[in-house]
Amino acid sequence: MRLNILTPINSHGQLDQVFNSYLYQLVSLEKVVVPRLSMATHATLVADDTTNDTQHVGEMGSMLYHLATLATSLHELASCLLGAYEELAIFATEGADLEWFARYKQDEAAHQGGRSRRKLSNWPVKPISLAPFQLHAVLARYFAGSPGCGERIGSSKAVDFSYHSGLLRNELTVGLREPGQPAIPPNLTTHLLDEWPALLIEQPDERWDGYDVSLSGPEAVAKFEAMLQQCKQAAALYHELAADDGAGHERLFELLSSIVDGGDGTPLP
Repeated sequence: MRLNILTPINSHGQLDQVFNSYLYQLVSLEKVVVPRLSMATHATLVADDTTNDTQHVGEMGSMLYHLATLATSLHELASCLLGAYEELAIFATEGADLEWFARYKQDEAAHQGGRSRRKLSNWPVKPISLAPFQLHAVLARYFAGSPGCGERIGSSKAVDFSYHSGLLRNELTVGLREPGQPAIPPNLTTHLLDEWPALLIEQPDERWDGYDVSLSGPEAVAKFEAMLQQCKQAAALYHELAADDGAGHERLFELLSSIVDGGDGTPLP
């Protein structure tokens, strides 16, 4: 059993295609940087680094860490985009009524806590008790600036993904599709350079079956970077909105819809 760093993202439409194409193009790099050594071989490499004052093991670990951070980032960003989109879709499909949304979320929380559901029309309107359930408050956890660490909408810019995007843009990882002529990313250690061609001859695993990974490296990067720019715009709009700005939240929904599905604000089925 081998550790899988890159795993498909379960999402919708454009988000599914772009994120999964981006990750899939890096599978050949994953094959090289994921540890495939016995502990004896690893110990030998560590000893060689000590003897020869090299950093092969450290460099291998660094590349693995960067790839794992990238994968986690994309999964978290996709989750935040879809989560925010779905909350806004509930709001939009019910007449863009902010009070209705807050009472709906309050009722949902009460039901999850074991209390029986009541018709929304029977709930008393208590602004203080509804405050945590207002749409703007519910959306906070999906956007940059929310408490805690991790990727959120608007956290990162295209330049922050420049290393891996550079590999894709220059098609340096498509050796997986053309094992006879494997391209080699920059900065690989001597040990990894030796391993690279042989590892890419292996057949791709079945993780990506059923997922849309049809975009080439340059196509995936172009669309991904456009999405990141839209995420920055969405985060800026979110932070500008007042909690009682229903029209503003509708604009936010339209923007997130264009990111998630390339749509115009019509809720996904």
